[in-house]
Amino acid sequence: MGSPTSDAINWWAAAHILAILGQLALCVVGTVSFVFTRPNNYNGHIPSDDEFWDDVDHRTVIPWVSAAVGAATTFFNIVLFIALWKTYGPDRQRRLMRSIGPFRNTVLIGSSVLSLVLVADIALAVKSGLAHRNSICATASIASVFITLTICMDLLRLRNLYKDKKKDTYIIELGQFSGDDMSGPIGAPPPYEAVAGSR
Repeated sequence: MGSPTSDAINWWAAAHILAILGQLALCVVGTVSFVFTRPNNYNGHIPSDDEFWDDVDHRTVIPWVSAAVGAATTFFNIVLFIALWKTYGPDRQRRLMRSIGPFRNTVLIGSSVLSLVLVADIALAVKSGLAHRNSICATASIASVFITLTICMDLLRLRNLYKDKKKDTYIIELGQFSGDDMSGPIGAPPPYEAVAGSR
């Protein structure tokens, strides 16, 4: 979970990237399904204009909704990832001097919106499954898993940053205390010369 520049895998950033790719895949699959949608076979019956276009409209609703949701949520996920990265960036020294408030607010607002995205993905998965749109159903299901993972990782990172902030503040306070005209280890009594009334 550490800083974005740590050598270990940055699981927080990986979760956000997976969420972006999941929503982008939903957009692409929805677009492709929309483009290749064809009316049902009327078994030799020549449909009227109303029958023809009603059938096309019925069959294209889920694909174009999937494409629209995927496009909008891809854009939102990219903006959210950049905003979180910038508000609490990779420089540990700068983080010590910076309030955690902006990052916390961005996480809470972002998680609220991502929860709505999660609901939309699940609804698309269910509706497309019932309509036998298996490709959209599978893509929306995977995208919803990535969104859930991203929300959990954001909240976990926020909790860890709170813990790190408390620890860093404690270390800084100890350092200031040990440097205040006092010699010897922390907790040791002051030197003899510092005692009031000594000769």
